[in-house]
Amino acid sequence: MKRKTIALLSAVLMVLSSCLVVSPNTIKAEINKKENSGTFIIDGSEVQAKEYHTITVNGTERTLILCEDGETYLKVGQDEPIYISNNIIDIRFDMYGTLWLLDMHHTIVWYNYDFQKDETYIFLHTVIDYTSEDDITYVKNVESLILDENNEFVIGYKTFSGETYPILTMDEMKEYLGISDTSDPSVPTPAPTVTSTPTPTVSPAPVPTAHPTAVPTSSPKSTVAPISTKVSVKKQGSYTCIYSGNKVVSKFKLSKKGVLKFKGKKNRKYKAVKKAGFIKKSKNLIFLTKKGAVYTVSPKGKKKTILKKGAKKLIFKGKFVTKVKKKKGYINVAKK
Repeated sequence: MKRKTIALLSAVLMVLSSCLVVSPNTIKAEINKKENSGTFIIDGSEVQAKEYHTITVNGTERTLILCEDGETYLKVGQDEPIYISNNIIDIRFDMYGTLWLLDMHHTIVWYNYDFQKDETYIFLHTVIDYTSEDDITYVKNVESLILDENNEFVIGYKTFSGETYPILTMDEMKEYLGISDTSDPSVPTPAPTVTSTPTPTVSPAPVPTAHPTAVPTSSPKSTVAPISTKVSVKKQGSYTCIYSGNKVVSKFKLSKKGVLKFKGKKNRKYKAVKKAGFIKKSKNLIFLTKKGAVYTVSPKGKKKTILKKGAKKLIFKGKFVTKVKKKKGYINVAKK
């Protein structure tokens, strides 16, 4: 009788053990707890996050950091956190690690690290709305993001008119970004494992469904983004960015106190700055100090002196700096 009991217990233990190791990707923690907080090093300074979410996708840990001042960052592995935006209502991961962001204008945008990790900075993409009567427009009447049944991953969004739509599929994102898929289409992208910080509550959970209920047949689809090298300047939250096509080359923000934060391949910080802008041809940052000095900073972070003193004003043509006004005359900086 003892031997039968021992054999039965052994069999039960073996079954339980196999259940725990068969599908590690279904083991997820609760990631939407508002009490999660912690300290991170951002731009060389210690920053207190009011909330953060950590997931692991394809063996790489990613952390979405929400700061007290409203700024959000993405930290991938051991790399420095990358700035996302400070102009948001909500932001969350989907089940494959794509970030979905609802901004203050009720526009839904997205960023996928696996497809865009070669970019210098996070470039957010809108969702094209084919139901609009305009030629090309984007979805900009979103009320809220829709999470899965476990309140963990984004699976869709709801408009103010009450309609619900699914988020883009991985194939639609690739099509939008112009990425050719040479991988075996029968092999699905592995679902992420998710951890909660600081103290996770781990429990088995099913992989969330990828579609919300009541999805209309006329859901917005993606379009292929044309490849372009056009140089342009656009605002992204509190930052002014210079683009080469759809790629952010560098960006900066200038506070009312004259603190200039520059982000390129290397980050830089300057004080007592009066005005700043970009030069179109070189894509260099150019800034004027309160003492009348003028400097340029390359996308790689290399600083160069243009004028040590006597500068009065940066002259813009369109959105680019072309000249520096002195006490007498001007300096042409279009080729600096």
